[in-house]
Amino acid sequence: MMVNELHTEYEENNENSWENMTFVFNRNGQYDIQFGYDDFHQSEYNLTDLKMIWMYEVLGTEPEDEADKQKLEAYKEKNIKLFWK
Repeated sequence: MMVNELHTEYEENNENSWENMTFVFNRNGQYDIQFGYDDFHQSEYNLTDLKMIWMYEVLGTEPEDEADKQKLEAYKEKNIKLFWK
């Protein structure tokens, strides 16, 4: 897969190894790629929280569940971005 080859190429050339990448395409065929360097294995957020944060930062959606809304508000108060910087 090309993504794995790209990641290996970064590592072999002593570049900072990214932990995740997000592709965003628009309807005109243009795209943007965001590389993330945060180690989510060391994150205070679990996988479900990270998905919710990704959806908020990249897609602009907010959760409907009240507990998730509170988690997202607490995240926003920290004034950080995990995915789309």
